Amino acid sequence: MWLGDISNLPKSEQYYLLSENVRSDHAIGSEFYDGQIECIFTDPTPEDDLIRSRSEFLEAAESAWGQRISQLDDEILRLIEELGPPIHLTKREQHTVFDRLNKICVETLDLKGIKTLLRQREIDPKDWKQNKSLEALLKSHAPDAGVSDLMSPFFVLYDLRVATSHLMSDDSSTSLIQSCLKRLALTDDSMIEDVYGELVKRLVASYEAFTTIL
Repeated sequence: MWLGDISNLPKSEQYYLLSENVRSDHAIGSEFYDGQIECIFTDPTPEDDLIRSRSEFLEAAESAWGQRISQLDDEILRLIEELGPPIHLTKREQHTVFDRLNKICVETLDLKGIKTLLRQREIDPKDWKQNKSLEALLKSHAPDAGVSDLMSPFFVLYDLRVATSHLMSDDSSTSLIQSCLKRLALTDDSMIEDVYGELVKRLVASYEAFTTIL
């Protein structure tokens, strides 16, 4: 029932509702009310900011280099829909979250296309993967832009994906996670949701910086 519907009720029911109308003892505001009644848009989520900044960077890259550097666009839509912070603190969910994020931010880069661009600039990509290849390409475009620091969150993301998998010993996993925390300027006792939040924030900042230098 909406507030305006009360005027259509019989008077007896209106008086009954009036008798039960007491001041609330807690906050009654909600995003639903703001959006549906006041037409106030909610703030974008960190994931919204990430996808927006990623898209803007990819568009800027295509404009600067004359070709797309991403692939699997249709397949990535499903992953974007599922993107979100960890809710449960299980190792399986931690891996799922970072694996999904890595697929969106790293694995969708067109490695073959980026290496072609590098060779056009007389840079030998050797056996580099996506992160190293993108770093080299950005450095060739803007050598004084601090690209290595800007690429750091992407290397951290990849390492978190590996560290939370079941392919490493506990000691190796712990050591790699501690390295990731250090690069994110977080303490060793940081909760996984804090790690995720800080990482996403830094990824957004890097994407925005990449777009600027292009």
